[in-house]
Amino acid sequence: MRRALVLIGLLLAAGGCVLGLIGVWPVASWLIGLGAVITLGAAFERPRYKPAEDDTPGPGWQRTGESFVENGVEVSVWHHAASGERRYVRSAGTAKR
Repeated sequence: MRRALVLIGLLLAAGGCVLGLIGVWPVASWLIGLGAVITLGAAFERPRYKPAEDDTPGPGWQRTGESFVENGVEVSVWHHAASGERRYVRSAGTAKR
């Protein structure tokens, strides 16, 4: 997905450059700006998804009681009270696919 967005952004910016060369500046500047925003946004987006881990976390972690099924695998949620961090752990008996 990220590669596709970067490609789309670069194509928009390139199209804006071509339009700028032939003198259509209002549309060219809009396309260059939009292409730059899409490209930079996709390139510097911070991934928020954390994949589920196989092992339970160490000391200080507590199971929250929350669980969900992701891609056919049961995942439980663990919380570290001191840091506020959450981790997602595959429940016992469910294999990684």
